[in-house]
Amino acid sequence: MKTTSRLLYQKVKRYLKKNYSVEEIGSITYLILEDIFGLERKGILLNQNITTTDSQEKELSDMIIRLQKHEPIQYILGSTEFYGRRFSLDPSVLIPRPETEELVQMVIKENQTPSPKVLDIGTGSGCIAVTLQLELAAQVIACDTATEALTMATRNASSLGAKVKFLTCDILQQQPEIPPLDIIVSNPPYVTEGEKHQMDANVLDYEPPHALFVSDQDPLVFYTRIADLSRDLLKPGGKLYFEINERFGGKIKDLLHNFGYRHIEVNKDLHGKDRFAKAVWG
Repeated sequence: MKTTSRLLYQKVKRYLKKNYSVEEIGSITYLILEDIFGLERKGILLNQNITTTDSQEKELSDMIIRLQKHEPIQYILGSTEFYGRRFSLDPSVLIPRPETEELVQMVIKENQTPSPKVLDIGTGSGCIAVTLQLELAAQVIACDTATEALTMATRNASSLGAKVKFLTCDILQQQPEIPPLDIIVSNPPYVTEGEKHQMDANVLDYEPPHALFVSDQDPLVFYTRIADLSRDLLKPGGKLYFEINERFGGKIKDLLHNFGYRHIEVNKDLHGKDRFAKAVWG
Protein backbone atom coordinates (compact mmCIF):
# COMPACT_ATOMS: atom_id res chain seq x y z
CA MET A 1 0.00 0.00 0.00
CA LYS A 2 1.36 3.40 -0.99
CA THR A 3 1.30 6.12 1.64
CA THR A 4 3.53 8.74 3.27
CA SER A 5 5.37 8.73 6.56
CA ARG A 6 3.28 11.63 7.82
CA LEU A 7 0.00 9.86 7.07
CA LEU A 8 1.26 6.80 8.95
CA TYR A 9 2.29 9.00 11.85
CA GLN A 10 -1.12 10.64 12.04
CA LYS A 11 -2.86 7.26 11.76
CA VAL A 12 -1.05 5.81 14.76
CA LYS A 13 -1.60 8.97 16.83
CA ARG A 14 -5.33 8.87 16.06
CA TYR A 15 -5.66 5.30 17.37
CA LEU A 16 -3.77 6.07 20.58
CA LYS A 17 -5.23 9.45 21.52
CA LYS A 18 -7.76 8.00 24.00
CA ASN A 19 -5.12 6.04 25.90
CA TYR A 20 -2.04 8.26 26.20
CA SER A 21 -0.93 11.83 26.74
CA VAL A 22 0.16 13.96 23.79
CA GLU A 23 3.84 13.57 24.77
CA GLU A 24 3.56 9.80 25.15
CA ILE A 25 1.76 9.41 21.82
CA GLY A 26 4.50 11.28 19.98
CA SER A 27 7.39 9.27 21.41
CA ILE A 28 5.56 5.92 21.09
CA THR A 29 4.62 6.63 17.48
CA TYR A 30 8.19 7.39 16.50
CA LEU A 31 9.32 4.13 18.10
CA ILE A 32 6.65 2.10 16.29
CA LEU A 33 7.37 3.56 12.87
CA GLU A 34 11.09 2.99 13.26
CA ASP A 35 10.61 -0.59 14.45
CA ILE A 36 8.12 -1.70 11.78
CA PHE A 37 8.95 0.48 8.79
CA GLY A 38 12.53 1.54 9.49
CA LEU A 39 11.45 5.20 9.49
CA GLU A 40 13.66 7.59 11.42
CA ARG A 41 12.31 10.81 12.88
CA LYS A 42 13.95 12.88 10.14
CA GLY A 43 12.23 10.80 7.46
CA ILE A 44 8.85 11.26 9.12
CA LEU A 45 9.33 15.01 9.32
CA LEU A 46 10.34 15.10 5.63
CA ASN A 47 7.15 13.17 4.78
CA GLN A 48 8.75 10.37 2.79
CA ASN A 49 6.74 8.34 0.29
CA ILE A 50 6.67 4.68 1.33
CA THR A 51 5.02 1.41 0.34
CA THR A 52 3.87 -0.82 3.18
CA THR A 53 3.43 -4.59 2.97
CA ASP A 54 0.47 -6.62 4.24
CA SER A 55 2.66 -8.11 6.97
CA GLN A 56 3.76 -4.65 8.10
CA GLU A 57 0.15 -3.44 8.20
CA LYS A 58 -0.84 -6.46 10.31
CA GLU A 59 2.10 -5.92 12.65
CA LEU A 60 1.08 -2.29 13.06
CA SER A 61 -2.53 -3.25 13.76
CA ASP A 62 -1.50 -5.87 16.34
CA MET A 63 0.84 -3.41 18.05
CA ILE A 64 -1.87 -0.74 18.29
CA ILE A 65 -4.28 -3.24 19.88
CA ARG A 66 -1.66 -4.14 22.50
CA LEU A 67 -0.96 -0.47 23.20
CA GLN A 68 -4.67 0.26 23.59
CA LYS A 69 -4.62 -2.36 26.36
CA HIS A 70 -1.84 -0.33 28.02
CA GLU A 71 0.90 -2.88 27.41
CA PRO A 72 4.20 -0.98 27.68
CA ILE A 73 5.85 -0.21 24.36
CA GLN A 74 9.17 -1.46 25.78
CA TYR A 75 7.74 -4.96 26.28
CA ILE A 76 6.09 -4.91 22.86
CA LEU A 77 9.38 -3.98 21.18
CA GLY A 78 11.33 -6.26 23.50
CA SER A 79 13.95 -3.65 24.34
CA THR A 80 14.64 -0.15 25.59
CA GLU A 81 17.55 2.28 25.69
CA PHE A 82 19.46 2.84 28.91
CA TYR A 83 22.52 5.06 29.21
CA GLY A 84 23.00 5.01 25.45
CA ARG A 85 22.77 1.23 25.08
CA ARG A 86 19.98 -1.09 23.93
CA PHE A 87 18.79 -3.54 26.61
CA SER A 88 16.47 -6.47 25.95
CA LEU A 89 13.36 -6.66 28.13
CA ASP A 90 10.40 -8.86 28.86
CA PRO A 91 7.75 -8.79 31.64
CA SER A 92 10.04 -10.72 33.99
CA VAL A 93 11.98 -7.49 34.64
CA LEU A 94 11.15 -3.88 35.37
CA ILE A 95 11.43 -1.30 32.64
CA PRO A 96 14.43 0.94 33.50
CA ARG A 97 13.46 4.49 34.39
CA PRO A 98 15.32 7.76 33.71
CA GLU A 99 15.84 8.12 37.47
CA THR A 100 17.91 4.95 37.47
CA GLU A 101 20.09 6.46 34.76
CA GLU A 102 20.63 9.38 37.14
CA LEU A 103 21.68 6.92 39.86
CA VAL A 104 24.16 5.27 37.51
CA GLN A 105 25.52 8.66 36.43
CA MET A 106 26.10 9.54 40.09
CA VAL A 107 28.02 6.33 40.74
CA ILE A 108 30.16 6.79 37.63
CA LYS A 109 30.94 10.42 38.38
CA GLU A 110 31.98 9.73 41.97
CA ASN A 111 34.04 6.57 41.37
CA GLN A 112 36.84 7.02 38.89
CA THR A 113 39.36 4.75 40.63
CA PRO A 114 40.66 1.89 38.46
CA SER A 115 38.56 -1.29 38.33
CA PRO A 116 36.35 -0.87 41.44
CA LYS A 117 34.66 -3.95 42.88
CA VAL A 118 30.88 -3.49 42.64
CA LEU A 119 27.76 -5.37 43.79
CA ASP A 120 24.36 -4.62 42.21
CA ILE A 121 21.55 -5.97 44.41
CA GLY A 122 18.28 -6.74 42.62
CA THR A 123 19.76 -6.43 39.15
CA GLY A 124 16.62 -7.10 37.09
CA SER A 125 17.50 -6.49 33.43
CA GLY A 126 21.11 -5.91 34.44
CA CYS A 127 21.06 -2.29 33.28
CA ILE A 128 22.93 -0.96 36.33
CA ALA A 129 25.48 -3.78 36.50
CA VAL A 130 26.24 -3.82 32.78
CA THR A 131 26.53 -0.05 32.52
CA LEU A 132 28.86 0.25 35.51
CA GLN A 133 31.04 -2.59 34.24
CA LEU A 134 31.45 -0.97 30.84
CA GLU A 135 31.78 2.64 32.00
CA LEU A 136 34.15 2.00 34.92
CA ALA A 137 35.89 -1.17 33.73
CA ALA A 138 34.60 -2.44 37.06
CA GLN A 139 34.62 -5.91 38.57
CA VAL A 140 30.87 -6.38 38.92
CA ILE A 141 28.77 -8.98 40.70
CA ALA A 142 24.99 -8.75 40.35
CA CYS A 143 22.32 -10.71 42.20
CA ASP A 144 18.58 -11.25 42.03
CA THR A 145 16.03 -13.65 43.45
CA ALA A 146 14.31 -14.30 40.11
CA THR A 147 15.96 -16.77 37.73
CA GLU A 148 14.01 -15.26 34.81
CA ALA A 149 15.51 -11.85 35.56
CA LEU A 150 19.01 -13.31 35.77
CA THR A 151 18.49 -14.97 32.39
CA MET A 152 17.59 -11.60 30.89
CA ALA A 153 20.47 -9.83 32.64
CA THR A 154 22.94 -12.47 31.42
CA ARG A 155 21.63 -12.04 27.88
CA ASN A 156 22.11 -8.27 28.08
CA ALA A 157 25.62 -8.58 29.46
CA SER A 158 26.57 -10.98 26.69
CA SER A 159 25.11 -8.90 23.87
CA LEU A 160 26.76 -5.71 25.14
CA GLY A 161 30.13 -7.29 25.89
CA ALA A 162 30.05 -6.74 29.64
CA LYS A 163 31.82 -9.07 32.07
CA VAL A 164 29.43 -9.45 34.99
CA LYS A 165 29.15 -12.33 37.46
CA PHE A 166 25.50 -13.12 38.20
CA LEU A 167 24.28 -14.81 41.39
CA THR A 168 20.92 -16.12 42.51
CA CYS A 169 20.43 -14.65 45.97
CA ASP A 170 17.44 -13.70 48.12
CA ILE A 171 19.06 -10.79 49.91
CA LEU A 172 16.42 -10.83 52.67
CA GLN A 173 17.39 -14.42 53.57
CA GLN A 174 20.97 -14.86 52.36
CA GLN A 175 24.33 -13.11 52.39
CA PRO A 176 26.37 -13.47 49.20
CA GLU A 177 29.83 -14.98 49.64
CA ILE A 178 31.95 -12.38 47.85
CA PRO A 179 35.24 -10.49 48.36
CA PRO A 180 35.26 -7.03 50.02
CA LEU A 181 33.65 -4.39 47.82
CA ASP A 182 34.23 -0.75 46.89
CA ILE A 183 30.62 -0.05 45.89
CA ILE A 184 27.20 -1.52 46.57
CA VAL A 185 24.29 -0.16 44.55
CA SER A 186 20.63 -1.13 44.70
CA ASN A 187 17.30 -0.07 43.26
CA PRO A 188 15.11 -2.33 45.42
CA PRO A 189 11.30 -2.51 45.54
CA TYR A 190 10.12 0.70 47.20
CA VAL A 191 6.54 1.49 46.14
CA THR A 192 4.18 0.76 49.03
CA GLU A 193 1.00 -1.26 48.59
CA GLY A 194 -0.91 1.85 49.62
CA GLU A 195 0.48 3.73 46.65
CA LYS A 196 -0.84 1.26 44.09
CA HIS A 197 -3.83 3.44 43.31
CA GLN A 198 -1.43 6.10 42.01
CA MET A 199 0.12 3.74 39.46
CA ASP A 200 -0.87 3.60 35.80
CA ALA A 201 -2.39 0.48 34.24
CA ASN A 202 0.69 -0.14 32.11
CA VAL A 203 2.68 -0.62 35.33
CA LEU A 204 0.12 -2.47 37.44
CA ASP A 205 -1.01 -4.88 34.73
CA TYR A 206 2.34 -5.75 33.17
CA GLU A 207 5.44 -5.09 35.29
CA PRO A 208 6.53 -7.71 37.87
CA PRO A 209 4.95 -6.77 41.23
CA HIS A 210 7.67 -8.44 43.31
CA ALA A 211 10.16 -5.95 41.86
CA LEU A 212 7.94 -2.94 42.60
CA PHE A 213 6.01 -3.23 45.84
CA VAL A 214 6.67 -3.47 49.56
CA SER A 215 4.22 -3.68 52.44
CA ASP A 216 2.94 -0.56 54.15
CA GLN A 217 3.96 -2.12 57.46
CA ASP A 218 7.65 -2.44 56.57
CA PRO A 219 8.43 -0.17 53.58
CA LEU A 220 12.15 0.03 54.36
CA VAL A 221 12.70 -3.72 54.66
CA PHE A 222 15.19 -3.87 51.78
CA TYR A 223 17.10 -0.77 52.85
CA THR A 224 17.41 -2.05 56.40
CA ARG A 225 18.68 -5.45 55.30
CA ILE A 226 21.08 -4.13 52.65
CA ALA A 227 22.50 -1.43 54.95
CA ASP A 228 23.09 -4.08 57.61
CA LEU A 229 24.75 -6.58 55.24
CA SER A 230 26.83 -3.91 53.56
CA ARG A 231 28.74 -3.29 56.78
CA ASP A 232 30.28 -6.74 56.27
CA LEU A 233 30.56 -6.57 52.49
CA LEU A 234 32.08 -3.11 51.99
CA LYS A 235 35.73 -2.24 52.48
CA PRO A 236 36.43 0.61 54.91
CA GLY A 237 35.60 3.70 52.88
CA GLY A 238 33.33 1.72 50.57
CA LYS A 239 30.21 3.43 49.25
CA LEU A 240 26.55 2.47 49.35
CA TYR A 241 24.06 3.88 46.82
CA PHE A 242 20.27 3.51 46.82
CA GLU A 243 17.36 4.59 44.66
CA ILE A 244 14.55 5.44 47.08
CA ASN A 245 10.89 6.31 47.51
CA GLU A 246 10.62 10.09 47.73
CA ARG A 247 8.50 9.75 50.90
CA PHE A 248 11.24 8.10 52.93
CA GLY A 249 14.38 10.16 52.37
CA GLY A 250 14.57 11.31 55.98
CA LYS A 251 13.91 7.85 57.40
CA ILE A 252 16.56 6.25 55.20
CA LYS A 253 19.05 8.93 56.21
CA ASP A 254 18.33 8.13 59.88
CA LEU A 255 18.58 4.40 59.20
CA LEU A 256 22.04 4.76 57.63
CA HIS A 257 23.17 6.96 60.52
CA ASN A 258 21.99 4.38 63.06
CA PHE A 259 23.97 1.65 61.25
CA GLY A 260 27.15 3.70 61.58
CA TYR A 261 27.56 5.08 58.06
CA ARG A 262 29.05 8.52 57.47
CA HIS A 263 28.90 11.21 54.77
CA ILE A 264 25.21 10.37 54.35
CA GLU A 265 23.31 12.29 51.68
CA VAL A 266 19.82 12.22 50.20
CA ASN A 267 19.77 13.73 46.72
CA LYS A 268 16.95 14.83 44.45
CA ASP A 269 16.21 13.65 40.93
CA LEU A 270 15.63 15.94 37.95
CA HIS A 271 12.02 16.39 39.06
CA GLY A 272 13.09 17.73 42.45
CA LYS A 273 12.06 14.63 44.40
CA ASP A 274 14.17 12.83 47.01
CA ARG A 275 15.32 9.85 44.93
CA PHE A 276 18.84 8.80 45.90
CA ALA A 277 20.62 8.03 49.15
CA LYS A 278 24.34 7.46 49.49
CA ALA A 279 26.73 6.84 52.35
CA VAL A 280 30.27 5.75 53.18
CA TRP A 281 31.12 2.83 55.46
CA GLY A 282 33.86 2.85 58.09
